[in-house]
Amino acid sequence: MGLLRTTKPSPLYLQTRFGIHTFGMKYPIDVIILDDKYIVRNMKQNLKPWKIFLWHPKWQHILELPEGEIKRKQIYRGCKIYISK
Repeated sequence: MGLLRTTKPSPLYLQTRFGIHTFGMKYPIDVIILDDKYIVRNMKQNLKPWKIFLWHPKWQHILELPEGEIKRKQIYRGCKIYISK
């Protein structure tokens, strides 16, 4: 479900393959797609509600973030993301 049923965006890590949607969301989000070594392979800034975002199915690690986080943190394709659990 990701952030679909939330009223306020917060960082969320999940695993899924090839796509997400924002049908029913109330706010835009940033999305980062990571490979198995947590290298950024794709991303989408300001993914608005009622949209679909697809990527290569071999990448399954996803970060859903509040809108603007990619720009604020200066995240780019090829950089490594460290996730603390």
